[in-house]
Amino acid sequence: MNSITPRQLNARLQKGALRQSRLRLALRLRRRGACLRRNHGLVLETWETIQTNPDLIVACCVGDGEAETGPLATSWQFNKFPDPINDGAVLPILHLNGYKIANPTILARIEPEELDQFLRGNGWTPYYVEGHEPPLMHEAMAATLDQAVEEIKRIQQEARVKGNTMRPRWPMIVLKSPKGWTGPKWVHGVQIEGTFRAHQVPLSDPATQPEHLKLLEEWLRSYRPEELFDGQGKLKPDLAELPPQGNCRMGANPHANGGILLRDLVMSNFRNYAVKVPSPGSVQAADAHELGVFLRDVAKLNREQRNFRIFGPDETLSNRLGAVFEVTNRQWNARQQDNDQFLALDGRVMGVSIYLRMPTACSPFGIIVCAAATTSTSSSPASIKRRSG
Repeated sequence: MNSITPRQLNARLQKGALRQSRLRLALRLRRRGACLRRNHGLVLETWETIQTNPDLIVACCVGDGEAETGPLATSWQFNKFPDPINDGAVLPILHLNGYKIANPTILARIEPEELDQFLRGNGWTPYYVEGHEPPLMHEAMAATLDQAVEEIKRIQQEARVKGNTMRPRWPMIVLKSPKGWTGPKWVHGVQIEGTFRAHQVPLSDPATQPEHLKLLEEWLRSYRPEELFDGQGKLKPDLAELPPQGNCRMGANPHANGGILLRDLVMSNFRNYAVKVPSPGSVQAADAHELGVFLRDVAKLNREQRNFRIFGPDETLSNRLGAVFEVTNRQWNARQQDNDQFLALDGRVMGVSIYLRMPTACSPFGIIVCAAATTSTSSSPASIKRRSG
């Protein structure tokens, strides 16, 4: 990783296209030891990345349109589960640009107080960045990122050093910028930037319409390519050294490219769990119960390398897999009551319904038990994965 001061970084990022927020965000997070994950805003999936990964901070960019979808809307609740001692942290960035395709977004149109109440009601501490001037927005976003990461570090320090395990209010960022930011502002007397029209093709036919061609040229020249590239069209060296190198690159980051982190599960011989039936009807047994015993031993055998979890919509007991609670608990950091059972800050069972709509391939852990509430008689695991985490 190249060494560069914040002042140098800010000065260089004033140049042309590097003023764009995405690169600035990636560079700032790299300096803060964080990983930028562009996974279409699946907050829940980013949380899976930071489980049992205490040094990782994942920034998750959430569009205000997708924030209205069911899986995303429920995944705001995931902050009730991370363990600040053994897990990393997710920094959600809710991007409010006001529109989905042609319709306004709910979170952008409700009153600011209502939005703030909604986010705080879900257990977050929101920080706000709003504006339309790129240089000012970059400075504001950089300062807010620093503030959010410092807050994450403070929370982790409180838990890991001082033993404060009360559920924290993790920070998040609300970034409000115009739809179609830095694109054509007006075309044929119709406003484009800051409206739903920016989601479409703003310049439909520059080949036959000279006015569109002129606007396109102005748009592209606004990135000041002469400050970015040399005479041969090659990126200038002082700018080429800014992007992350090696494993800090988004596609090469081991946390985003799981093949590097794969570790085989230590498995028992499944034949040892066979139910002996000397004659028909002579033995009472349940296959799901025996599966629970098998999974209990898998959890125990992989306790040290911590790469096995069970996920399900709170049906571990009803699916007769309760034997796993002999060696682990459900992970939970919200309030507990005296009559609760099998809840702990650190556990290998996730009993949470917000996983119901997640594709099983997203999980970086050992096993997902995905039995929907309407089919609670199912007792078979959906899939077994072998991946660290």
